Amino acid sequence: MATPVPDDDPLSRLVHAPEAHPTLRNWSSTYNCSPELLFFPTTNDEVALILREAVRRGKKVRAVGLHQSPGPIWHSEQVSLSVTSSTSPDNR
Repeated sequence: MATPVPDDDPLSRLVHAPEAHPTLRNWSSTYNCSPELLFFPTTNDEVALILREAVRRGKKVRAVGLHQSPGPIWHSEQVSLSVTSSTSPDNR
């Protein structure tokens, strides 16, 4: 479920609203986590905005992909950043 972002929040400029407390699982369902927010940036500028805001708010960010890792390296209870929808060289 997307989380409404107040209009005066810099994150309101994102194409896709962040998802609040999603449950992320690896491919075998042996590891899961529920970050405060999961972002789906579509451009490098959005990635930069998310990272700036996380630093400003004192949050740690973990990049997540397809959850193929057998271990908890992608776990975050704070902010997760999906890299499956964005960061190609054509999305600048």
